[in-house]
Amino acid sequence: MRDEWKRQMCRPLFWGILIGSILLNMWILANFGGQRELVRKSREIWDELQLPLSEETAEKYLEALEPTEEKQTGIPTFRQIMDGTLYMIREMDSESMAEAFSSSLRLTGEAKEYVSTEYGKLGKILEENRESGRAASFFVPCSRDFFALFSRWIPLACTLESILAGVLLMMQSVSETFATGTAAVVYTTKAGRKIQDSRRRTAASAGVLFTICIWGVTLMTACVVFPLGSLWKTPVGSMMLLDSFFPILSRIPLTAAGYVGMEFMISIAAALLFSYISFSLVTRNKNSFVSFIQLGFGCTVIYTVTSLFPKNSRFYFILQYNPVDLARKAGHWMVSGGHFFSPRYYEVIVLLCWGGLAGAAAFAARKKFLAEDL
Repeated sequence: MRDEWKRQMCRPLFWGILIGSILLNMWILANFGGQRELVRKSREIWDELQLPLSEETAEKYLEALEPTEEKQTGIPTFRQIMDGTLYMIREMDSESMAEAFSSSLRLTGEAKEYVSTEYGKLGKILEENRESGRAASFFVPCSRDFFALFSRWIPLACTLESILAGVLLMMQSVSETFATGTAAVVYTTKAGRKIQDSRRRTAASAGVLFTICIWGVTLMTACVVFPLGSLWKTPVGSMMLLDSFFPILSRIPLTAAGYVGMEFMISIAAALLFSYISFSLVTRNKNSFVSFIQLGFGCTVIYTVTSLFPKNSRFYFILQYNPVDLARKAGHWMVSGGHFFSPRYYEVIVLLCWGGLAGAAAFAARKKFLAEDL
């Protein structure tokens, strides 16, 4: 096992993907770099005032924010955002959010009715947040889409990079012996073939390590560039954590920091799921290139079918209970807004059901590999 770990850590593939992913994520952070001063100022204002947003306190926040504002054509001003936020605290309801989501996807029929029903349940959470004061919590003005950096772009980038690394590391580890032409010697006996078990476990562990590394480096860099401080305690459900001009709602109480932590945990599970799916393919094919093409083709087909399926039936949402849609929803897991929606227990159902299928397929592929005549 130790030798397998050394082999994994010395692979150019591991370090190549890690370095490339870090560079890509640094580029994403650089695109938000102009908001550093806004983040600093917002944190200082919150630490100084620490007041929930209301008609009275809004002016105090604006007095501190407006002098630093650089007005740009087509971008709402801080005062416009604040006015809209105060309106949402008073008037926003689940019907408005359901209509916005249905309009963005052009839903009709049963699909639209389903969305209205589910958003109706979120309306209770919205009311609870309004009554408890969570809705009035202050955060960085999101006209610049700053919260989307932590809530959407970092989780999405890190998750997709982790899935790619997990798949490639697993495929290379399992197919390496066949690619070098030493399979006839290494796998002469059934005991020798069990080497695949240690390689599978090590490759899966290396994928998890990659996920931890890419998330850690990206988040630490983001926290240095954008030091949020006490703003990490902002509740999800605050009217200042926005999807465009709609609040982001979570069915369980979460802060901004807790939300990013939950995204990280789900990202690890998603990377492991794809890693074991790739194990089944490469154990059967004994060729990493063919297996990668098959996996890519399968993901493309699933994405195409779910995207083009008629949006007038509830079955449109049922089709999205698959690993591909789970991966592309990264950053929108466990929360709903005006332009995205996460059904109750969606992430748990997908990971458990598909994880069970992937585990069964991996067990069958391993059993066949141990028994077949090479």
